[in-house]
Amino acid sequence: MAHAPYSPDLAPNDYHVFGPLKKFLAGQRFISEDNVKTTVQLVTCSIDQILQQCHLQTSGAM
Repeated sequence: MAHAPYSPDLAPNDYHVFGPLKKFLAGQRFISEDNVKTTVQLVTCSIDQILQQCHLQTSGAM
């Protein structure tokens, strides 16, 4: 069975979050689940700030 060209489970914006998160977490080892949660929260907050800045820059250019 062939895969659908579009999956409603993933929005295009998800790729801007999961790609950098995957790169950041690659090769890291964590002592506890809490360390993983804290790290993921910090990275996603950073990515969110970057995306907001990009949105503001593109909105201002119009």
